[in-house]
Amino acid sequence: MNSAMISDTIMRGALPFLAQQRFVVLGTASDDGSVWASPVLGKPGFVSSTDGHQVRIDVTQALPVKRDMLWFDIRQGAHMGMLAIDLATRRRLRINGVLSRVSSNELILDVKESYSNCPKYIQRRNLVWDDVSSTPAKFPAQAGEGMTSEVRSLFESADTLFIATDHTSRGADVSHRGGNPGFVHTVDAKTLRIPDYPGNGLFNTMGNLISNSQAGITAMDFAGGRMVQATGRALALFPESGRSIEFTVDRWQLLPMPAVARWQFVDASPFNPIAK
Repeated sequence: MNSAMISDTIMRGALPFLAQQRFVVLGTASDDGSVWASPVLGKPGFVSSTDGHQVRIDVTQALPVKRDMLWFDIRQGAHMGMLAIDLATRRRLRINGVLSRVSSNELILDVKESYSNCPKYIQRRNLVWDDVSSTPAKFPAQAGEGMTSEVRSLFESADTLFIATDHTSRGADVSHRGGNPGFVHTVDAKTLRIPDYPGNGLFNTMGNLISNSQAGITAMDFAGGRMVQATGRALALFPESGRSIEFTVDRWQLLPMPAVARWQFVDASPFNPIAK
């Protein structure tokens, strides 16, 4: 019954929302099977659709993070998941499909699945756009395998997380996870546990993980202007005490977000459970 909300085109009423966005998250898989969740910033209109059947990403209007694996993974015929999310209004739109065109100027995503999501667990933040020339990146990029204390701390203190999955036959998807700081738990040096709070009841992420355990997660450090990306294997858990995802980190990257963007915290979601 819930799957009736999924369409193979973007609903016409959502097209203006998509064109207004400065921030989307893209989910892709590398040739080696590793999956990554990649936040991307751009000028309004850098992501758009005229007919709901295809989405155009204007690469010339995007602000790529150079070491983000997204820019190495995109290729014609590849699956890609997209989450257009406006943190200020708690509105979000999921779009999944196949890249039919890849060039230095644009990406064209043929839409296979599209649907809106509820506003639960989204922390409201306003995005402020600065003069890029006056705000250089503050932090150098880092990468590794076993999590450092800094990486663990960023995951543990995050209130906003994105998770990308890749179904073996149906393709990629990327989803939002949110909660009060501390909702992501460290199990050991390579393992994180993420609660799966009740949402729209479609179980896209959990179902994909049953099909393919490869996944990618990204936690946002809004105050520091950074993101920590990790790729690895995830296990969907269904204990009586509550669903969760156990994520084993294979590799991570700590990257600066484009300095043009600053985020102003407004308030936490009223739906957030108390972090245990």
